[in-house]
Amino acid sequence: MMPLETIVLLPGFLCDERLWAPLVPVFSERYNVRVVDLKHPQNLDAMIEEVGKTSDQAFHLVGFSMGGYIAETFATRFPERVLSLSLVAASVGALSEKTRAARLKMVGLLRRGKYNGISEKEMDRYIHPDFLKDPQVVGPIMQMSADFSSEQYINQTLATVDRIDKGAALQELSFPVLIVAAANDRVVPLESLKNRHAQISRSKFRVIDHCGHYVPLEQPAELGQAVLDFVGR
Repeated sequence: MMPLETIVLLPGFLCDERLWAPLVPVFSERYNVRVVDLKHPQNLDAMIEEVGKTSDQAFHLVGFSMGGYIAETFATRFPERVLSLSLVAASVGALSEKTRAARLKMVGLLRRGKYNGISEKEMDRYIHPDFLKDPQVVGPIMQMSADFSSEQYINQTLATVDRIDKGAALQELSFPVLIVAAANDRVVPLESLKNRHAQISRSKFRVIDHCGHYVPLEQPAELGQAVLDFVGR
């Protein structure tokens, strides 16, 4: 019997393995599944090292949001380790100066205070309105973020605030790329991901309808099918 291939899942900013909990059982039917800890590494290189530890062999790499940037970075540094790359609601290119300044301002505030997590009042920016009262969506988001310390928030921010656009580098490589956008995402605009798809000629593009930014929690069935269709092509 052939050994199973591995799917490696990368959480986003202020997320952990709970983000992927609805999808692990789905992927586990056909693949070995590993979720990377991006909460405790203290910088970008340490995050990349954690990704590399997940398997001795090449693997399918799936990154959500900030985890998409980590996935892109790993894939361009170690393309021989990547069977395929799936980027879910992952912003493209360098951060705008406005966004960068806002994140660094938050770092300054948290060096003098305590991070308390995403509040319920903030949730309408991140998820589709129809899920605002859904405890299976709202609960994990609030719980994950509340479990981050100020130091961990700062580490993730500083590790990813000076982003380098990976589009040209990805275009030059050969592994398949899937770009997943959410139709109602207010964090990562659909149009920006369409542009990234156009930039990488071999990429596939999938839009998940009725969905805000937290795709793995809002629409796990659709996302799971999209990834399985892609990696099992």
